[in-house]
Amino acid sequence: MIKQFTCQSAILGIIIGAVFTVISIHIIPEFNLVTDYLSALGVNGTGAIVFNIGTIISAIMVLPIFAKINDFLGNSISSRIGMVLGIVSCIGIIGVAIFPMGMAIHTGAAALFFATMGFAILFFGIEIFPKNNTLGIFSLLVVFIDVFMLANPFAAFVEKIAVSMILLWIALLAVYMMRE
Repeated sequence: MIKQFTCQSAILGIIIGAVFTVISIHIIPEFNLVTDYLSALGVNGTGAIVFNIGTIISAIMVLPIFAKINDFLGNSISSRIGMVLGIVSCIGIIGVAIFPMGMAIHTGAAALFFATMGFAILFFGIEIFPKNNTLGIFSLLVVFIDVFMLANPFAAFVEKIAVSMILLWIALLAVYMMRE
C-alpha cells in the first residue's frame, strides 16, 4: 500500500511539474527552449509563480519514493547513499524554486540538485542493474547526460535533456517498483 502510494505520488508529481512548466512556457512567450535555462521561467510574473509552485509540488511529491526506496532495493550501502542523495536533490530543486535565477544561492541549489541526483541515480543503478538490466543501463545513460550538463554549464539545451531524462528515470523506477 505504501509502495503504491509512493510510486503513484512520484508519477503524479512528475506530471504536475511537467504541466506547470509547459503552462509557464506558454505564459512567457520570450522564453527560448534552446538558449534559456528552465530557471529563467521562475524569475518574473505569473509564469514564474506557476513554474515555481509546480517545481515545489513536484519535488514534494517525488520525495517519498526516495524516502522509501530502501524498502524495495534493500538496505545496502549503495541504496542508503542513493536514498540520502535523492532526498537532498529534492531539497535542492525546491531551493531552485524558492531562490529565483539571479540570486547567488540559486546556482548552488541547482548544482546541488544535478550533482546529488546524478550520484543518487548512479548508486540506485548499481542496485537495480542485477534485477533489471534495462533500467540499470538507462541509469548510466542518465548519469552520463547529467555529468555532461554539469561540465557544460552554458549548455541550456542539454539542461532540458538532463531534466527530462531524470524525470523519465524516476517515472520508470516508480513503474518498475509498482510491478515488483
